[in-house]
Amino acid sequence: MHLPGAIGVLIARLIYPSLGIMDYGGRIANLICFSLIFYFLIKKNEHAKWSMILIFMVGGIQKIFSPSYDVVSFLVFSAFVVNLSDLVRIEKIRDV
Repeated sequence: MHLPGAIGVLIARLIYPSLGIMDYGGRIANLICFSLIFYFLIKKNEHAKWSMILIFMVGGIQKIFSPSYDVVSFLVFSAFVVNLSDLVRIEKIRDV
């Protein structure tokens, strides 16, 4: 799902219809979407904040260097890690 990048390309096309500007518009939109959603994931996670920050850094570095990197799939994986780390902390199955 490349929706954030597509929206960024469309906005950049409205500003100036150049391939370079549209490419950077898609990258910036992906980076902004990735940063905002990951900020809320780090805030939600109570136990492994530093691990999530390290995951954020790897994904952020990959996003900066690759315009075709899919941000949404990385965020879904990160949300899965946050939920899994929260489930590990529960002592009884009834508390789930």
